[in-house]
Amino acid sequence: CFNATTLGSLLEVVQLHSSALQEQQLENQRLNRTLQEQRLENQLQQSIIRELNSTVQQQGSVLRTIACQIHFPAQSILTHGARGWEYFTMDGESFLAVANSDVASDIFRWNGTAFALVQSIPTRTALDLEYFSTDGHSYLAVANQHLAVNADIDSVIYR
Repeated sequence: CFNATTLGSLLEVVQLHSSALQEQQLENQRLNRTLQEQRLENQLQQSIIRELNSTVQQQGSVLRTIACQIHFPAQSILTHGARGWEYFTMDGESFLAVANSDVASDIFRWNGTAFALVQSIPTRTALDLEYFSTDGHSYLAVANQHLAVNADIDSVIYR
């Protein structure tokens, strides 16, 4: 049997354990709330990261589109009062001709990296060039102009 002193001591021990248990339960609740808050924060961070990745991908697509639309100088070609250009292909090669108004007009061939001068043709105040082919032959017509009172001048078709 227990006496009053023993019962009082046991009651103190039970109360201490009960208080410790309550404190432990409160600590567990606090830790659970912290864990839930961290999970919510992680979910929010993951959502933000997904949104940022999507935005970066969209902006990357926009930047690629803009980069495709922006033209940068690829080559500089000396001209003399240029009035017109004509691009054409002949026998699988690419050509670019310029109608110069002050001197002979020039024909350039693409060499894989740039257009290189291959021929100068005599023109007189050339206004325009036109490439065409017919009956299996290729031609380049040059429209010349004369600035004097008498405007009669021959335009030439080259083959």
